[in-house]
Formats: sequence, C-alpha cells, structure tokens
Amino acid sequence: MAEEQVQQNQEQNEGNQETSEGEQDYKALYLSEIDNAKKQRKAKQEAESKLNKFEQDAEALRVGSLKEEGKKDEYIKELEGKISTISPKLETLEGFYNNTKTELLSKVADETERETLSGLSLEQLQVIIPKMTAQKKAEQIGDSYGAVKQNKIKKDISEMTIDEQKENWDAIVDSFR
Repeated sequence: MAEEQVQQNQEQNEGNQETSEGEQDYKALYLSEIDNAKKQRKAKQEAESKLNKFEQDAEALRVGSLKEEGKKDEYIKELEGKISTISPKLETLEGFYNNTKTELLSKVADETERETLSGLSLEQLQVIIPKMTAQKKAEQIGDSYGAVKQNKIKKDISEMTIDEQKENWDAIVDSFR
C-alpha cells in the first residue's frame, strides 16, 4: 500500500509539472511544431522526388519495351499527340512573356536604357523597372496636396530687406540646419 501511494504521489507530481510547464512553455511547443512541419515538408519533397524518378524510370522502360516490340509508330504518334497539345500553350505563354516584357520596357523613357535593359530576363525587369519609375516619380513630384512646401531662399540674406527677412525667417533658419 505504501508503495502504491508513493507511485500515485509521483504521478501527481509529474502531472502537476506538465501542466505548469505546458502553461509556461509555449515557445518550446511552437518551436517543436516548426521542427515537425519542416520534417514533414522534407519528407514530402523526398517522396515527390522519388515518385518523379519512378515515373521517369517507368516511362523509359515502356519506351524500351515499345522499341523492342517494334511499336515505334505508336510511340511516335503518342509523342506527336503530346506535342500538339503542348504547342498552343507554349505559344500563348511566349506571347504573354513577350507582351509583358515590351510593356515593362515601354515604361523606360530613354532609348539607350531600354536597349540595355532588353537583354535582361522578365523577372529581372519586373524588379528593376518599378524601382526606376519610382525614383523618377519622386524626382518629378512638385507641390501637391498634403506635401510639405519647400521654402527656398532666392536672395542672399545680406541683400534682403528687413521685411523680406521676416517673411523668410523659417527658410533662413532651415538653411543652416
């Protein structure tokens, strides 16, 4: 009986420790979930790569068996069917690629810049051109609603009259900052 009570007390102590740790150690639980997700993702990627390799090997075996059996004509027809279904999709994607590239290049005003940028890939253009246009827009922005007006002093302070100095005093002080 004494041994049973000791075991029950130990189990209760362990249970109390787990609840107190569970309430306090959310970060460890979160990190363990992240590790678990990484492991599952890695296992999924490995399984997909094995499946792709298996499918490629199976296709190679099938092609080899067709060649051995003398059914090359069937294989050729099958490949022609695949080509006929893929070629319209390829043309559509090439058209989209070229249209997007020309649209991005048309945003560049300078002809020499446009020619140098035309050698870049679409992905690179999608990154570079918005940055270039944003810089040019920032340079072109003048006075607009909500913008802070930039007071620039047109005369030297010594050439100004006292009234002009009073009117432009904030700009004068800002010029020394």
